[in-house]
Amino acid sequence: MNKKYVFGLGTGRCGTVSLSNLLNFQQNSNITHEFGAPLIPWRVDNRKINMLIENLKNRDCILSGDVSFYLLPYVNIILEALPNAKFIIIQRDKQETIDSYIKKTKGYNQFNSHDGSRWQFTPWDQCYPNMEGKTKEESVSKYYDLYYRECRKIEQDVCFWINTKDLNNKNKMFELLDWLEIDDKKYDIFNMNKGS
Repeated sequence: MNKKYVFGLGTGRCGTVSLSNLLNFQQNSNITHEFGAPLIPWRVDNRKINMLIENLKNRDCILSGDVSFYLLPYVNIILEALPNAKFIIIQRDKQETIDSYIKKTKGYNQFNSHDGSRWQFTPWDQCYPNMEGKTKEESVSKYYDLYYRECRKIEQDVCFWINTKDLNNKNKMFELLDWLEIDDKKYDIFNMNKGS
């Protein structure tokens, strides 16, 4: 069995859940979303990324992967361990992304270091880079710019870029599935967080 590996990248609040569901909808695939236990921090942790890589290798499927915003700092490590890995990069409109994060994270601020007096601590704090903007909105804006600047540094031959709106475009999704060399392509619309 010639296993294929695919990873979804994007800032979060951009359609990563929908992408993972579309990929997992394909025959003989096992694609997780933010694989989770343990959460993988933005600051490189070789032990945790190797746990994910070994998990992906051991899955009984042809298409194996994970869609997680926090995998961006690990692209080179992933490619070294899985040379045939491919990366799907989802990009949503910047202001829509900022607005969605502000709405989703009321009471929290994963983008700035803090002492817990104004913002609550969460396990997700470790998964984001520290942007230190003057406002939370500014920090999310800086994160967005940093994220896609770093995405453009990845070898583009292993990347497929999509706009969040493309998730509802059957032709664009079939183009993506062709790029992944999936023969028996299946499509459905997975608007898991529509309106947020």
